[in-house]
Amino acid sequence: MQGQERILKGPYELAIDITNKCNYRCKHCYNASGENSVIDNELSDMEFIEMIKNIAEAKPYNVCFCGGEPTIRLELLCMAAEILHANGTPYISIVSNGFFWNDEVAMKLKEAHVNRVQISLDGASTETCYKLRQEEKAFEKAINALVLLNKYKFKDTNIAFCPTKFNITEFESVCNICKDIGISEIRVQPLMLSGRARKYVHELLPSHEQYIDLLKKIDFLNVVYSNTMNISWGDPLDHIFRFKSGQNDITTYASIKANGDIPISPYLPLSVGNVRKHSFLDYWRAGLPIVWRLDIAKKLADNLMCMTDMARHVEEVPDTWWEEDIKIDIIDDHLLY
Repeated sequence: MQGQERILKGPYELAIDITNKCNYRCKHCYNASGENSVIDNELSDMEFIEMIKNIAEAKPYNVCFCGGEPTIRLELLCMAAEILHANGTPYISIVSNGFFWNDEVAMKLKEAHVNRVQISLDGASTETCYKLRQEEKAFEKAINALVLLNKYKFKDTNIAFCPTKFNITEFESVCNICKDIGISEIRVQPLMLSGRARKYVHELLPSHEQYIDLLKKIDFLNVVYSNTMNISWGDPLDHIFRFKSGQNDITTYASIKANGDIPISPYLPLSVGNVRKHSFLDYWRAGLPIVWRLDIAKKLADNLMCMTDMARHVEEVPDTWWEEDIKIDIIDDHLLY
């Protein structure tokens, strides 16, 4: 590498889909977990562990295991977490729907040094959570998982709330539930219109006015709960807009899909390599931190001017998570160095 990116021995943060399998069929799922036919050849346990050993050499600050539902591959998840911890990764995270959590699962994850857990809670009632997640026990299971996380004193526990037309009025009630349980962080992010969410845009997408009211509510509640809870608003497309604007073209973040593909972003249909062909760190050294300098990356990013553009079909561009990504290989194709 040349210049500033030379100092980056590996990513600061890494998100890894340990599986795309899921026991839910959430209407708002941005990657259509559980029924995504384009991710049908997941890494085997052996392939996954070899990848983790390679990644662990770089000692990333935070590795987050996503999905799908990560606890479907619980034993593999624990093995991977232990390897990362032994090699010096300080934060090992998972994002879960909470369905499979019990005392045994909580203890296994705690013993494997998983220390950041995000549970999805998108409503304050059984009815609302069922309407969105299409699982009758979604609310009950999420609450149970949060209670267990508090019981076993996980270092960093938070919930994810995705606002929709019909749950946005329950946000304050969700905050009160979290306060009562002892959860001190809530992360809110807008509905991402890719994957399964594209099927339900008209049913789910809040109005502009609803979003504005929610942001005002977040500001108000952060004052009310200033000593006990932090509520944050995150825009998952922010990295794309920053790279488009030229503010920064060096990334310290990377993600890996369950089949080993390395996308430039979870929200754009472009993969730049696969860990079955070359190791992740080989891709990193071959230019992954500056992958946004590729013309094809810039062209795809230009299709997104705002969040609702995600639901718009662009001629000759695959629909993200429903159709095969455009696939290139920055090593084999000698695209960056």
